[in-house]
Formats: sequence, structure tokens, C-alpha cells
Amino acid sequence: SISVSKGAGTVKNGFESITGSINLEYEKPQRGNAFTLNLYENSDLKSEITAKFNHQFNDHLSTGLYAFGTKNMMSVDHLGHDGFRDFPLQTQLNLVNRWLYQADNGFHSISLINYTYEDRLGGDMRYEKPRDVYDSIYGIQSHTERVFFSTKNGVPLSDKVSVGSQLSASYITQWGLYGPKEYYSDESDCNANLLMDAEIGALSNISSGVSFRYSKIMDALGDALWRDCLFDPNIAMVYNREYVPGAFVEYTFKADRLFTATAGLRYDYYSGRCMVNYQGYEVASRHLVTPRIHMRWEPVESLIFRVSSGRVFRTPNLVADNIGM
Repeated sequence: SISVSKGAGTVKNGFESITGSINLEYEKPQRGNAFTLNLYENSDLKSEITAKFNHQFNDHLSTGLYAFGTKNMMSVDHLGHDGFRDFPLQTQLNLVNRWLYQADNGFHSISLINYTYEDRLGGDMRYEKPRDVYDSIYGIQSHTERVFFSTKNGVPLSDKVSVGSQLSASYITQWGLYGPKEYYSDESDCNANLLMDAEIGALSNISSGVSFRYSKIMDALGDALWRDCLFDPNIAMVYNREYVPGAFVEYTFKADRLFTATAGLRYDYYSGRCMVNYQGYEVASRHLVTPRIHMRWEPVESLIFRVSSGRVFRTPNLVADNIGM
């Protein structure tokens, strides 16, 4: 399933996400089919394969392996007859391996690793790889690889108190050629949370925790010679590195399904360094205070009112955030 939250999320999820967030819920390996295979191909020679394999080793341990691959091999110009490809030539591979462990004492662990590979070529029907970047034929190439790992672990301390941890890390590299411009991006990100949940009476819950975030991104954009002239001053290059430790507390009041209110406050200490065209400077450390409040009221079935308010911080990455332009 896929669930979407609109507006700023709760303080548990950090100081970002002003416009909402998307949560992906994967199939539970112990409940899914042992094996499923789906093959697809159409008249434009677009091929897809989807496969999943679930296995339960015992009452405590299970795993799921999921794979998706697609290849679009034929250039077509049916829509506009303008000499440009309707769809890019594409090769993509997506692999996910997920592990679940549940102990008799209530300890619960979910770990996931994901690898994604994608290669695209678009633009003029006459454009093929490799081409000289100063060729008058307009084309687009892109190559992306991403590795993502996450693990969530939790254990109850009593009937009303539990503790848990969340850890995620990712690495992504992207290269692109857009007409005469070449782009390269290298990004690393790591997030860690330690949380505690406690019930207070029948209608209230309080959550608190500490967090740490590290991120590094390097963008380079310029006329497509930069791989041979990495230190060319004419290349637009931006390097950002951030360290953000933080802490948060959140209170939730819930009266059945009729009314829910959540109020949270988090504090983060931001420290970073930015370098533009190899001219570096230290970003002044900042104290980030993030208040958030959410309310949900369902006076009658099928009629729901939601209100959310809060403060949000985000570091922009000029090129990566606007790669479509």
C-alpha cells in the first residue's frame, strides 16, 4: 500500500517535509505468495518483468526478494511526428531484499536493502550513443545508480512503554547529458533515530527521542568537458555537507475515531559546510526549533476535517532540485 500525508509531518520525521510525505508499505513475507512472476511486452518492444519470492524460515524469521526490470528498445515518433522520440530508450533494474524478525519477548526488526539502476536516452530520433557533445543533433542521456538500506528495531519494556530505533543510509550517483550541458551528482545520506513511546492513561500517548543526520551532496554542471577538466573554474560545482543532531517530544490525544490531536516540538543543531567552485566557507551553526501541531476531527462518518500547522527547514540543492528544467 501507499499512504500520503499532506502538509508538514510530525516532528518524529525530522525538520523537513513541508509539503507532505509518502510512505510505502511492503508486502509482509510471511503473508505473501511464495512465488509470483509477471511478464509483459507491447508492440513498441517495451518489455517488463516483475518477480517476487517470499520465504518463512521459522516462526520468527522471514524474507522477501522482489525484482523489477524494464527495457524499452524501439524509438517511436507516433504522437507529434516532430522527429523526437515519444518515449526515451530505457533500461531499469530494481531489486529489494527485506527481512523480518520477531522474537517471543516482543522484539521486532525489519531490515531492507534496495538497489536501483537506470539508463535513459532521449531526444532527436537520430541521436544515438556515443555522440559528440557539440553535435547539432539534440539528445539527452542519463545514468543513475542508487543503493538504499534501512532497519527498524523495537522492543516493549512493559505493556505501556516501548523503545525503538530507526537507521537509514543511501548513496546515489547520477550522470546526465542534456544537449550541450553535462551534469554529475554524487550524494550520501544517513539518518538515525532513537525513540521511546509511552501511554499516559487511556487516551494519551507521548513520544520522545533523539536523532542524527549526515548528508553530503556534490553537483557539477557545465559544458560537457568537466570529466577531463575536473578543476576547470568554468564548471559550476556546488558541494554541501551537513551534520544535524536533534531531539524531539510529541504528545498525542485520541478520543476514539472522533478526534485526534498531536502537538510536537523538536530542536536541532545544524552545522554545515558549503563549497562553490572550490571556494569553501563554513556555514554558521544554527539552532533550529520546529513546532508542529495536527488535528483530525470526524464528526460523522465520511466527513473529516484536518488542520496542521508548523515550522519547517530545508537546505536547497539548486541543480538537483531543478533537474527537470
